Amino acid sequence: MDKEIEEILDKANGLLNKTMIQTLIKSIEGEKITSIQTGVGSIIYFGNEEFFFTIYCSWRLRNNNCVLVNWHQTEMELIEINLNKLSNLRVISVIVNEMFDLSIKFENGLILDVFTDIADNNYGHSIVDNWDFVIVSDNLCYSINYMLNVKTENYL
Repeated sequence: MDKEIEEILDKANGLLNKTMIQTLIKSIEGEKITSIQTGVGSIIYFGNEEFFFTIYCSWRLRNNNCVLVNWHQTEMELIEINLNKLSNLRVISVIVNEMFDLSIKFENGLILDVFTDIADNNYGHSIVDNWDFVIVSDNLCYSINYMLNVKTENYL
């Protein structure tokens, strides 16, 4: 019986974490992107840099049904040029699905899709988080790891 209770509590915790992260991420709706840093772990800052995402997993930037650029591009300049199209744009909506994939829509119609596809060490390195969402004023970092669990820790 104890194992059954433990499983129920684990499921309830998972649902609570998903609801919590969806609510937290919705806080960027209406905010503008203030800066972008590209690289392994691209960083997107919102508001007065009070929120930011660090994205380690696959992503793409699209306009309607046309992909402008994605994480797999070999030319870093192409990534930077296209991601910089998001600078100073306001976030219109954020959708977080059950797998913690994100779809962030901007005022000019561009959409940034983020796919939580990192599995335990599947790229041969130590990155085990798909993405991090930081709320600077709360000193909190919410990470979605390779098991699709929400990990919460201090940012600094």
